Amino acid sequence: MGRTERVTGKTMASIVQAVQAPPGHYLVETPVTTLASGQPLNLVTHVLRGASPGPVVGILSGLHGDEFSTTEVILSLHERIVIDNLAGTLLLVPMANALSFEAGTRSTPLDMSNLNRVFPGIPAEP
Repeated sequence: MGRTERVTGKTMASIVQAVQAPPGHYLVETPVTTLASGQPLNLVTHVLRGASPGPVVGILSGLHGDEFSTTEVILSLHERIVIDNLAGTLLLVPMANALSFEAGTRSTPLDMSNLNRVFPGIPAEP
């Protein structure tokens, strides 16, 4: 069976659009905020759509700016995935907390929050 041509690195408007796209590698830049400098802050997601149907799995790294190894794992994994052999979709976020990475700190410099400690948990009861 011949290899099917795949899209590589095409920028998509949203993760939903990329997850519904044909097999391939897509980039999604989700706007987070505009910094005081006027620069946009975006969250970059690599969406790898497999050649066959399957689950959607998300892998998030870079929660702490002083821990580089998880980002390296995501980037290394991204390079090793063969779309033709993948069933399902991988959502890879190599750097979830770009501000703390840039500062080289565990906490985000703007508010000193530890991103790993502020995920939503059990919703507050009314």
